[in-house]
Amino acid sequence: MQALGAEEIRSRIAVLIKRLQELPLILDSRRERYHALKSEQSARLNRITSLENDVERAGALAQAWADVFKDEETLQLAFLPEQNTEEGVPETTPPLLKQANGILAQARSEKSTSNLDRETLHGRLQQAVFQEMGGLVEYRLTQQTVGALPDSVVPNLPDGGENSLWGNRWEELKNKARRTQLVMEYDGKKVSPYYVLERMAQEMSLQQQILSERDRELYEEIIMNSVGRIIRSRIERAEHWVEVMNHLMGERDTSSGLKLGIRWKARTAEHEDELDTKDLVDLLKADPRLLKENDMNRITTHFRQKIGRAKEALEQKGFGESLHQVIKEMLDYRKWFAFSLLYRKDGSVWKELTDRAFYTFSGGEKAMAMYIPLFSAAFSRYSDARPDAPRIISLDEAFAGVDENNIRDMFDLVEKLGFDYIMNSQALWGDYDTVSRLSVVELVRPQNASFVTLIRYLWDGKVRHLVAEGA
Repeated sequence: MQALGAEEIRSRIAVLIKRLQELPLILDSRRERYHALKSEQSARLNRITSLENDVERAGALAQAWADVFKDEETLQLAFLPEQNTEEGVPETTPPLLKQANGILAQARSEKSTSNLDRETLHGRLQQAVFQEMGGLVEYRLTQQTVGALPDSVVPNLPDGGENSLWGNRWEELKNKARRTQLVMEYDGKKVSPYYVLERMAQEMSLQQQILSERDRELYEEIIMNSVGRIIRSRIERAEHWVEVMNHLMGERDTSSGLKLGIRWKARTAEHEDELDTKDLVDLLKADPRLLKENDMNRITTHFRQKIGRAKEALEQKGFGESLHQVIKEMLDYRKWFAFSLLYRKDGSVWKELTDRAFYTFSGGEKAMAMYIPLFSAAFSRYSDARPDAPRIISLDEAFAGVDENNIRDMFDLVEKLGFDYIMNSQALWGDYDTVSRLSVVELVRPQNASFVTLIRYLWDGKVRHLVAEGA
């Protein structure tokens, strides 16, 4: 049996018995491994399904971003038509992703040099709309929201809904897709402000051409005729007024020999292409029919340059006065001249009354130097009134510090200027021979009484009379 391999057979039998004993354990292990793999397979299948859903949502989100990007480009071209010209559009449009990356790189570069963000820019837009709303009433400036994604565009969200990661991403897209668009009405249509700006620029260019062709006729008709006549008459009246005032002030015989006068001095031109006031007034005073071609060109150039500078000032300021107000101020002849007060003593040469010279005067001379110009200015204003209008002035502590002779002269000036006046003083009675008639009221408070007694007098030009009670 040994020769026939019995020992080998016994060994084989032992191995098989051991294997038979191990198989139940192996089967149990394999069974556990099978169930584990089965569970892992189910999890992997669920993960695959979830990833497929994520891929679908990511694709929908990417497509939505692409649509928003295209809509943004369309909106930009609609608002900025100058970028839609042949020069502005490349021959071949780059791929969408490459184009977006280029814009993103540009945005990052601009953001590195600026702290502006979406909220800041939106706040500035609201502030600008609020500031300019009043000046754009005729264009009916309104704000409207564009680019808002409808709910139907948002795919089914996974568990967690809007609070999930995908919900947050879709909400971010919805917020960034939304735009505040400014719309204006022009020619009965709702258009962008850039369209209005372009049309207004075209109209301004056309109006400028028309103005350039007709401005000479307008200057001849308005400046030299209608408005020019008014300016000429008022300048002549002002010159006459200066003569009258100098005559009246020259008649004042002050005790110190002080004489006062005024000078209406024409201003010089501020720019080389403008006329000096004297030259301009001389041309305006002339008969328009007798002016030479060169003279009309000088006047036209003068006012055209001043209007041009007024427009530039308004553009720089951006708000405030209208062009009509600026032109009105430009045609105010009073700003073409400057008044200066003159004085002389004891027949010396006329000098300008500066602050330094004023403070060298005595108290009475200072008072005279103030009262005479003030009376002259009041007389100038009352000259425009009707003949029957009252010409009232009032003085508190009248002629304080002025001697009797000069007070007499001041009353003479007030009488000649035709003023009705109310004055109060501790010592002034007004009973001077230069006063034709005057009502005087003396206020008396005897021994610190709680009342004030009125004592009335009448100055008839020669004698002061006591007015009886009830008279």
